[in-house]
Amino acid sequence: MIDYEKELELFRKYADVFHQTEPEPELNFTPRGNPDPRLVQLARLLGRQAAREYFDAETRALKERSSRSE
Repeated sequence: MIDYEKELELFRKYADVFHQTEPEPELNFTPRGNPDPRLVQLARLLGRQAAREYFDAETRALKERSSRSE
């Protein structure tokens, strides 16, 4: 049988451990060796695709704004 009061007491005791806020570690990129050329090509491809999608969305938004103001 589970003693819920005891479980709750243990939870409260250890809950503070999980809720302590510590500064996030700083993430740094340190290149090591030669990257796989296929990954570099994939990253460039995805970057170009994201840029096209962003440009298209901004162009559509600009057209919508200009048509509303007329």
